Amino acid sequence: KCLDFCDYFLTGIVEYQKLITRNHIFLERVEGIGIIGGEEAINWGLSGPMLRASGIKWDLRKVDHYECYDEFDWEIQ
Repeated sequence: KCLDFCDYFLTGIVEYQKLITRNHIFLERVEGIGIIGGEEAINWGLSGPMLRASGIKWDLRKVDHYECYDEFDWEIQ
């Protein structure tokens, strides 16, 4: 069933992309919805990509130096 769905879905992928990226009605309904500021993100206890998406450059892998992450030269994006 899963493979059948994949085959079905792939045949419409170009049309789905047009509907999502070019449909002004869809864009008006979704653009700017669900934006969370940094203070709200902290208050809600968000972490990881959701916290960084709110503008807070914090990553537990940098702060706690767990596993081997401290062996790599990387910046929080």
